[in-house]
Amino acid sequence: MEGSGNRTKNSNTDRHYEPIWKELKSKKKVVLSLTPLWHPRVKKAVCKEKNMDYGYKLECEEESKGSELTFTSNGGQLTITLYEIKLLRLENL
Repeated sequence: MEGSGNRTKNSNTDRHYEPIWKELKSKKKVVLSLTPLWHPRVKKAVCKEKNMDYGYKLECEEESKGSELTFTSNGGQLTITLYEIKLLRLENL
């Protein structure tokens, strides 16, 4: 058997960035204080959490909206903003 330990690939113990994503969904903006060396890792992880959230994707699809994450790095602060955009569907025209 490859790997060690009892953790599975999708174990909740591996999802350290999920709380950031959940707060971002509810408040639309999160400001984190961390060393600039960690900014790229956090950006990638939050994008991954957004992509893994199938419930959020279905909600966006039902409400005809899209979403976009923006990241602003200022020294030791990383600001993440979630923008939700209402989409215009051709069948509604």
